[in-house]
Order: sequence, then C-alpha cells, then structure tokens
Amino acid sequence: MVARILHDFDACVGVEILKNLHNAAEGIKRRFDVGVAPLLDASTPKNVDVRCASFLDVDWSDGDVVFANSTCFEDGLMRDMARQAENLKPGAYFITFTKGLGSDAFETLERKRYRMSWGPATVFVHVRKNHDGSSAAARPLAQIADDDSYNDD
Repeated sequence: MVARILHDFDACVGVEILKNLHNAAEGIKRRFDVGVAPLLDASTPKNVDVRCASFLDVDWSDGDVVFANSTCFEDGLMRDMARQAENLKPGAYFITFTKGLGSDAFETLERKRYRMSWGPATVFVHVRKNHDGSSAAARPLAQIADDDSYNDD
C-alpha cells in the first residue's frame, strides 16, 4: 500500500502464495480502500489487487517495479523467478532480499544490508537491461549513508 500512496502506478498488484499472508494483505487492502483511497486526488489511480497464487503463475511482465521478499526462496525458485523476470521491459526495477536475481538480463544498481523486522537482510536493486544487453541507463539511486543502527554488533 505504501507504493500505491507514494507513486502514481497504474495498478499495484500483490501476489502471495501463503493463505495467511494473503488474508493479511486482503485486510490491509480493505483498510486502504476505506480509509486512504477516498483521500487521494481524484486523478490518482487507486487500483490495488491482491492475489493468492504463486508469482510464477501470474503475468507481471508489464511491471515497472517488482519486489520479492526472497529471503527464504530456494535456489530453484530464484532461478524460475529470474527467468520470468527477463520478460520485464528494459528499465524495469526488480528488488529482492538476501539473494540477487543472478540473471545476465539485469544489472545490480545497489546491494546494501539493512535491518529488517526479522533481522539484517541484503537488499538488491536490479534494473532490466536493454534486449541487446546494454545498460537501460536507469536513474541513479539516492545514496543513503549507513548509521550505527545497521551494524550487527
């Protein structure tokens, strides 16, 4: 929902295979629809969709920004996800946690460790290269300096 509020995406789609997490997402969506969407500018898209499915069974090739909380993903799932991500258009961002995509179709713009609610995780920000393998010339990311709160000590 934060992405929906902070950027005028045409649509925001969440895909969660675990039923309990999907149900939690449905609850958050209901709160957004009732408490936040009516406050947004009339011209701001309010499309939010949450699906209970495997992301491998959903077409997200039109995504501009894709996020996968991939900390617990097995290597095979990461490979399948990276292969599907190669269908994204050049310049699309793909953000993963703990593990990078490992696809030559992407360049890694940032790899940085952050503190999460469950502990530290490395955040990878990838951008889809042009189909000829050249850089898609994505805008540089803002540099945010680490502070002591990110130390594991």
